[in-house]
Amino acid sequence: MNSNTTGEVTGYSKYNPEAKRRKKINHLEDIYPALPDAKYDIIYADPPYTEPLQGIQITIRCFEPQSGTIRQIRVVRNFNH
Repeated sequence: MNSNTTGEVTGYSKYNPEAKRRKKINHLEDIYPALPDAKYDIIYADPPYTEPLQGIQITIRCFEPQSGTIRQIRVVRNFNH
């Protein structure tokens, strides 16, 4: 078991190896370029679709374990009006 310089076993010395083992590594940095470090007022990017956006629909579902029911709400917004 790990100990500190005085020889006593501490919570940190006991659980630090387990924390290092569970550490997750982000491999996306190898695939995608790094984000810029500078601050920008506006970052503009073209939308990923060719036609203008006409509206949006969002559906949220929630399961209640105690009653076994599923509740759903749908929000629809038209941008043409």
